[in-house]
Amino acid sequence: MLVKNFLDIESIRGRSHEGEGFVNKRNVFAEADFESKLGGIIYTEILPDSSIGYHTHEHADEELYIILGGNGLMSVNGEERAVKAGDIVVNPYFGSHGLKNTSSEELLKVLVLGVEQ
Repeated sequence: MLVKNFLDIESIRGRSHEGEGFVNKRNVFAEADFESKLGGIIYTEILPDSSIGYHTHEHADEELYIILGGNGLMSVNGEERAVKAGDIVVNPYFGSHGLKNTSSEELLKVLVLGVEQ
């Protein structure tokens, strides 16, 4: 049985896709951990007034952004929408997307699941 607690994994602080400010990222699972086409699971904390920069994936993967806490502004293929805890956003194959933490005080907590085509 493969079990991990994403809060126990050491986080890496850095910029994400040339976004503003910093994110704390924890690589929970990689593609090699699965028999299916699940490409990986990443837990990300976007610091206040920071973002995952708007970007396009050059390979065929679909992502789910599961908002666990905080508030933000999600952009997918040029469309923007406010997101909050409980929202799940689909980033389609070859789609463009980015996410900004709109709070100046709290973390925006996101679980990202990637699925290869």
